[in-house]
Amino acid sequence: LCCLFRKAVCVSDVKSKDKFATCSAIISHNALLFLAYVYAFLNVVLNSTSLFWNLKLYRTKTTNNFLLLLSSFNFADGALAIYMFIVIVTHHVYEGRIHYVALQWKASALCRVIGIVFMASISVSNVTAMLVSVDRFLCFVYRKFQSHGLTKTQYIVALIVNWCFGLLLPLMSIFTSQSN
Repeated sequence: LCCLFRKAVCVSDVKSKDKFATCSAIISHNALLFLAYVYAFLNVVLNSTSLFWNLKLYRTKTTNNFLLLLSSFNFADGALAIYMFIVIVTHHVYEGRIHYVALQWKASALCRVIGIVFMASISVSNVTAMLVSVDRFLCFVYRKFQSHGLTKTQYIVALIVNWCFGLLLPLMSIFTSQSN
């Protein structure tokens, strides 16, 4: 996308250095567009199924607070599908003329929102994966932890802190870029 955000007008027959995007399309190859559709669809279906299954199990088994971590993980990964769908729709809306509206798109509220969704989803997903790893490590190494592990309140506090920092990072980058 390097040629899209230059101040000079992009000529459509000039080759972009980016192999995945051109001056006329966000996703230049049909195979990549197809994979984006497949990824977004599978992401929504699989993470939604897993999220509902985890919440169903959580309601039946009050002792397994670990399912809260998995549900947060599913929700964060599912947010990535929202990002993918918006990129795909934007590709179709601006196909063939992205070089004319690239600067307006970059400054638009929707572009900023999907940036927040993308960055928050990635950071929350990574930290949640780390929390899952630490929790499982403690359960396997210290058998007493398995029966007396973290309480529901401790899991909820960890998830709230995780989501707050996950949203704070992209919001800070947006507000600092507006002040420059």
